[in-house]
Amino acid sequence: MISKRVLKACCSAFLCFLMQIGNLFGAQTSPTTELVEIDGLKSGYTSCTYVSFSVKNISQQEVYVEVYAERFESGSWDYEDYPYDLKDPKSRYVKRVLINPDMLKPGTSLPITYNRCLRPTFIKESDKQYRKAIIEKDTKSATPALHRFRVQVYVLDQGHVKFVKNVFSEPFKRLVGGGSESASSTIPLERGLARKEATAGAPEGLRQEEYACVALIYNYELLALGERALYPICIDMPSGIPTKPLLQYLRRGGFEVSDPSLCEPAMAPGGQHHPKDYPHGLRIFIDKPQRNSGGLVSMHVETADLTLRPGGHFARTLRRGTYHFKQDEAREWKITAYTKEYDSKDEKGRDNCDSAQPSPSK
Repeated sequence: MISKRVLKACCSAFLCFLMQIGNLFGAQTSPTTELVEIDGLKSGYTSCTYVSFSVKNISQQEVYVEVYAERFESGSWDYEDYPYDLKDPKSRYVKRVLINPDMLKPGTSLPITYNRCLRPTFIKESDKQYRKAIIEKDTKSATPALHRFRVQVYVLDQGHVKFVKNVFSEPFKRLVGGGSESASSTIPLERGLARKEATAGAPEGLRQEEYACVALIYNYELLALGERALYPICIDMPSGIPTKPLLQYLRRGGFEVSDPSLCEPAMAPGGQHHPKDYPHGLRIFIDKPQRNSGGLVSMHVETADLTLRPGGHFARTLRRGTYHFKQDEAREWKITAYTKEYDSKDEKGRDNCDSAQPSPSK
């Protein structure tokens, strides 16, 4: 007859066995396989070309992501110099505390652009010197530098952010050269009191709390343009609407935006024009902000290549349409819809000059 002590020991062993089986199956069903995918990357970019791509949540649950740039050096992958979360440029300077993180919902994508040659503010050398040093390093390298992106994926576990896994992009090469730059970035909403323009008879401008909408426009326009984007990038609005406060807001968030006068400089007197005096670069023209009582905001946006090429007399329209925005429960602006009017990529089989259209007059 089996004693109670032996029976108790057998039961304990059996329970331990069941727990191990449960843990095994639990590990197999843990969401560590396919959570996000990285899309939009090319196989190579010149040294300082902005790299635009997207991170999509392909899982059935909300996730939080952080995105970092890496380089292959001395036989292993490591962070790029002065690493930071690419979707939040301010993380380069400020330590973040993750409280109520902005989760990425299933099926949604997060557009990101990486500016490798963006000089940190704590570096004493000039922007030009910082950029030149990176290009010279690529030039001296015997083989093209390899880079990739690492997406750190987290989930919420009992109200806390829990790391799940790293997802890596395919490596891409950095080729020698400065490159034509296009940029997008994500910046947090800067809260402030709404403000109306006081200039009598002038078109109504953007309220300060709506500046974050322009950041979203910037992101999605450059992501949609891809290789059609070029540098410098200027944001402009109709005459009578000041752009300085908006540009200051964007620059604080990590954007390299230029004054409209850089893209469309005043002509020199007497007809003696230096090449830099001619229109050039990319202009994102924002017009007709409209608001309704339901909290919806819409803005008409036209993005144009201002560079005058031989035989050309007008800026070339690249995209034109209307963005619609609404604030979520956290009072952060989200794009709810986009109404496309024109996109030059739809002009298949036609010469660029045939599809050129005058840009809007201010």
